[in-house]
Amino acid sequence: MDKTYSLSSGVKQPAQIPVTMSVEKIISENIQTSEKIKSIIDEIQNNKTDKGALILKDISYDLNKSITALINYPKWNENESVFVKFVETSPVQKGFKSDAFNLSSEQWSLLYQFLKTTI
Repeated sequence: MDKTYSLSSGVKQPAQIPVTMSVEKIISENIQTSEKIKSIIDEIQNNKTDKGALILKDISYDLNKSITALINYPKWNENESVFVKFVETSPVQKGFKSDAFNLSSEQWSLLYQFLKTTI
């Protein structure tokens, strides 16, 4: 049996870290993400000229929620159609107004390009 199943070699345990260290690591990662989100929102709010920024401010009822949703789902950055589908699927839960459906294809493109360079 030992020859077939290598029972005497034992079992490998995955690496383990203390709970306090893991909590500190999670807190540190969340602080970095929160600071990144705040920085992006400040940049968006201060941008008064870019058409993509203006569209975003118009269709987002909660920039914090919108930017957080985008950061937590990096696949939106693959291409414009993935981005549009992401926003159009439950937009209100992601901080977008429900009238985001009314954007023209040109507006979607402007918004996508702006976000791609901002996030």
